[in-house]
Parts: sequence; C-alpha cells; structure tokens
Amino acid sequence: LKDLTPNEFEHFCAYLLRLYGCSKSIKTKQSNDGGIDFYGLLNPSSHNKTPIICLIRNIKILILGQAKKWNKNVDINSIKLLTKNFEDLTRNRNEKRKEISENFPKEEYQYFPLFITTSKFTKGAKKYANMNRIITKDGEQIIEDLIELLPKETITKLFSEDFKKEKFINWLKNEIRREN
Repeated sequence: LKDLTPNEFEHFCAYLLRLYGCSKSIKTKQSNDGGIDFYGLLNPSSHNKTPIICLIRNIKILILGQAKKWNKNVDINSIKLLTKNFEDLTRNRNEKRKEISENFPKEEYQYFPLFITTSKFTKGAKKYANMNRIITKDGEQIIEDLIELLPKETITKLFSEDFKKEKFINWLKNEIRREN
C-alpha cells in the first residue's frame, strides 16, 4: 500500500468501501484541505437479511472518509481535523458538500466518518476517534480486511508462496482503474 501514490491510495480507499458493501463510492476532487477524500453509500437493506440488518434496513449510511498515506503515525490533531471537516460538511459549511450532494441527492442519511491510513494511529488518536465515533483502519487492518473480503481464488493468486510485491501492486492498481 505504501507503494501507491497518495492519489492512488485515495482511489484505493474508495474501492475498499465497495468491498465493505457500499453500493457506490467516489474519490473527491483533489484539494489538499485535510478533509473528505472519499465517500460511499451503504444501504443495509441490500445485504443479507440477518437480525441486525432487519433492525437497521431503512437506514442509509453515508461514509465520509479521510485517507492518509503516511509513514508517521496518525496523531490526535489529524483526527480532530477530520472531526471538524466532518461537522462542517454535515452542517453544510464545507465546499465538498455540493460535490457529495450531486452524487447523493439530499436524503436522510446517517453519517459515519472513516479514517484510513497506511501507518498506525497513536493511542491518543485512537482514544479520541473512539470517543467521537470515528472508524479507524490502519495498514495492517486493511490487509486483513482484503484477505477476508476478496474471493479466495484472488487471495490464493496474490498471497501464494511465490508472493511478489510488484504482482500485488499491479493487481491493486488494475482494480482501482477498473473500478473508477
């Protein structure tokens, strides 16, 4: 993941939302504002009927994500900036609100912030994120999720005994291009 460019990593995060079950996900326009980099719509009613899905089936969830392709750990200030941008966006005080509204017409959504990084989160950042209901995913968790969510034949092909980093990166870039 660290071999992707920051732009490719943001596209990858939008792709990851589709693996998580979003019916549509989009990378936002580049802006370097520390704000929302990708977003997607999760509609629980389109998934297998389990007791929890029956409970929340009429809820539409808009996931708003920040992507950081960093080597350094994500600190509490980065999470606070996402919190501010998230609050501004949900209160229509953010420039990306128009872009999101064009793709997802004004409806009643439950909003969930998501912070994805190639690195790790500091303890303070994790604690602050948990207190503010921000979903966090680090590089290791992303790989674990890929292994769990991708078809078994893809996993076998990518992570076999002759694993080659270049093969994985090429596959990943092709998936991102194909999806976008």
